[in-house]
Amino acid sequence: MPRIHFVRHGQASFGAEDYDNLSDIGHIQSKVLGKAMWNEGDERLFSGTLKRHRQTAEGFAPGTEYEQDGRWNEFDYINIISALHPELNSSKAIGDALKSSENANIDFQAIYDNSVARWASGEYDADYTESRSDFRERIRSAVADLARQLPKDGNAYVFSSGGPISAVVQEVMALSEDTTRQVERVLHNASVTTISVSSNRMQMIAFNQHHHLEAENVNLITHR
Repeated sequence: MPRIHFVRHGQASFGAEDYDNLSDIGHIQSKVLGKAMWNEGDERLFSGTLKRHRQTAEGFAPGTEYEQDGRWNEFDYINIISALHPELNSSKAIGDALKSSENANIDFQAIYDNSVARWASGEYDADYTESRSDFRERIRSAVADLARQLPKDGNAYVFSSGGPISAVVQEVMALSEDTTRQVERVLHNASVTTISVSSNRMQMIAFNQHHHLEAENVNLITHR
């Protein structure tokens, strides 16, 4: 069966005015992943249209063509957070709010988790530009269309984000929303999650592989 390898983008610029841009570590992670996994054979490359997706694809396989599809883009986490916290309406506003925090990662995670739980409940869909159910359907359609394009033993790499990748895992494993949040929380930057696909089912092959980063330098293992 065809296999799809979902790559979470390299580390982005959390707290900066432009989050959607790989950090120096993110660029290195992308290159390390490419060195470990890219064989330049019959594999096809796809990415979302966000800058961090495209930069990861280009670091993974420099000079190789890849197809962009906005369905692989992350959900709009700023819209989701600001629906619950109106003052946190930009990446910079979130970064500024966390500057005095003793542990910005923990405090941001709490804000993020509460906001996404509200979004995923389905009770406040009118507050969002994209409901959770619409987001999940977007990912389902992207997976189905890609699966139809691949030959019997084909391989594809998809450069995306934690939200879409955890939504794929949710479909394959029939996970609850709460468990899906736990999956999303542990996905490493530049990690690889692999599924096999056929006309009537998907199967998990590997989840959150990041041994390539550990083998290169343990300091390259990041979550955000």
